[in-house]
Amino acid sequence: MRMETGWVTLTIADEGTVSSAGDLGMSYDQLLINVPTLDAATLAVHVCDTLTGTYAPLYVCNVDGTEEAILAGAGTGGFFWTVPFGFQYVKVVAGAAQNGGPRSIKVKGTRTG
Repeated sequence: MRMETGWVTLTIADEGTVSSAGDLGMSYDQLLINVPTLDAATLAVHVCDTLTGTYAPLYVCNVDGTEEAILAGAGTGGFFWTVPFGFQYVKVVAGAAQNGGPRSIKVKGTRTG
């Protein structure tokens, strides 16, 4: 059985880099991210075990045992992105300030089983 949340909107303020926190309602295996048009930047997924706690970058473990942050390469957005997840609370962090107004990034948790 596949379960998923509705879309949750995270907002990066004008001239900001860190989005508002999002609560998906429960932990999910994957996170689907709808990335709007952005000022060119990398994007990282940050997670926490509480809504108001300290968020940290989400890392994945590679087959060779090394770890790396989950990043979307530098670009101007306009794409969907799916990442391995396992959390309920999420923020998206841009590597460069987003100018010209706030940016709304939509996220949705999905899980199988």
